[in-house]
Amino acid sequence: MKYYYTVTSLPSLPQPGAAPEFTPSVLLTHCLPVRDAEMMLLAVFERTALIRDTPLEEATWFAYFAALSQLGRQLKCRFLLELAAFELALAHALEEARFTRTPALRPPVERIPESRAAPRHRNDADELVARWQRSEEPTAGYRALLNGRRDWVQRNGDWFSFGIGEIVSYGAALVIAMEDAVLSGNLPLSALEFSPPVRRWHWSERT
Repeated sequence: MKYYYTVTSLPSLPQPGAAPEFTPSVLLTHCLPVRDAEMMLLAVFERTALIRDTPLEEATWFAYFAALSQLGRQLKCRFLLELAAFELALAHALEEARFTRTPALRPPVERIPESRAAPRHRNDADELVARWQRSEEPTAGYRALLNGRRDWVQRNGDWFSFGIGEIVSYGAALVIAMEDAVLSGNLPLSALEFSPPVRRWHWSERT
């Protein structure tokens, strides 16, 4: 209940595809009094920068999720740890699906070690990748991943804890809402750009 008033004054997240009321910069300002919230939110928001800068199949994503996990351990944030574990499992499952479908894509050296994701994360990831594989075109596949990630955050977020974990859960859900709004044409692609007062999280220094 430590941050009850901060959490209860957050606007509701929109229906899928609609533009959220808060932007990352507004959420950061809103949560400024909460210690460590800025660092964890910046880490979660870094995903939007990677979406613009880096294809989803690049090894950079694995390093980012590993750094996210390290930050979760450092700051003792359960949700951030769970989020990083799920996203790593999902990234691993997506790579395996791509390589199985198109063996020529497999690089001569594996980009990541064998996945050590907990069974619950691997099961969730495999189910989501199966939905992605059934998609008939790339946009539908991307939307399937967004919907699956939204459902996962809804099930696994620290909702109604009124602690920092709920603030980080909200930030993760906000990024998904923004991606979905861009995909639906209700936000410009520039909405995923970082601009003051949102700075980049230097996650590469933490791996």
